[in-house]
Amino acid sequence: MFVIQGEGRGHFTQAISLYEICKRRNIEVCAIWVGKSPQRSIPQFVVDTFHIELNTFESPNFLTDKSKKGILVGKSIVHHLSHSRKYLKEIRRINVDIDIHKPDVLVNFYEPLIGISQMIFNWSVPIVSIAHQYVYLHPKFEFPKLSKWQRAGLSYFTQITGSGSKLLLAISLYKLNDTDIIKVIPPLLRTDFLNIQPEKQDFILSYVLNAGYLNELIAWQAANPGKIVHCFTDSKDVAEYKMVNDNMHLHSLSDTKFLDMIAKCSTLASTAGFETVAEAIYLSKNIFMVPVAGHFEQLCNAMDVKSIGAGNWGNSFADMDLSETSNGFDYYQYKTWVDSAETTIIEHIIKASQPD
Repeated sequence: MFVIQGEGRGHFTQAISLYEICKRRNIEVCAIWVGKSPQRSIPQFVVDTFHIELNTFESPNFLTDKSKKGILVGKSIVHHLSHSRKYLKEIRRINVDIDIHKPDVLVNFYEPLIGISQMIFNWSVPIVSIAHQYVYLHPKFEFPKLSKWQRAGLSYFTQITGSGSKLLLAISLYKLNDTDIIKVIPPLLRTDFLNIQPEKQDFILSYVLNAGYLNELIAWQAANPGKIVHCFTDSKDVAEYKMVNDNMHLHSLSDTKFLDMIAKCSTLASTAGFETVAEAIYLSKNIFMVPVAGHFEQLCNAMDVKSIGAGNWGNSFADMDLSETSNGFDYYQYKTWVDSAETTIIEHIIKASQPD
């Protein structure tokens, strides 16, 4: 059984990748649950990819500020605590489905309600939690030396999502030694993506969710009218496609179209979500990232990518630097690491499903 946190694109694409692996290995995915919120909808490409019904449940999500750019951690916590009875009902719905399907293992893609459920009910099904964020719990991961309380908050939230898990699979851009519970695995990229033949055409590809960054990117392009930008967003103002001007193009979230464009773009300009950046590195693209304001996790991602020489970042798209962003990065070694993902993850999941 899969349970997927529905915030952003990364957890969905990781789940899709594992779903494809399971099909190749004749492992049945008996049920899929997706956390949702009023701020987000499930992208159509996710609905089209999974060949079984998607069950949805209300899940905690970050609230955004008035600019629709940054996230409000404190207000988000207070808001969701006031809705705790609703979330307990959702946990019971998942629990009923576990009793019906009796899965050998539950795979949790960073959904906090699964960790909370283990604190309350202590389900007997083995749980394997998968996310890039679990690398933040690894003793060798280097945090930005900026805010101890933000580091503590991110670590605490991540621990909650993985509470009661038999294994934490930490997705990383590079190898780190395993610990007893944290197993470091490569990025989970989908089969269609791994078969892409990259090229470099003269346009910038962007992926932003929060509306404030979309407006910022449109303003940057207006100040640089010779630059061609294709931006993917879940903005409700973009039904499928919208042309702002001859060189500024907006697209609704589309899996196939995004794959085609990331293969052909010269540069990825994006907020600093892990999955999209990991894909761009695999294709040897120039990368410029803008961490979402107040989103310490994205700041960690941006600084981590820059520290290994695979990309650059700034505080806004107004600061976008389109010069070469790689600095001695070993793309061959990275691709070899990514290509080993299927064998590594299946070994861990099968082992976790076995009795102790």
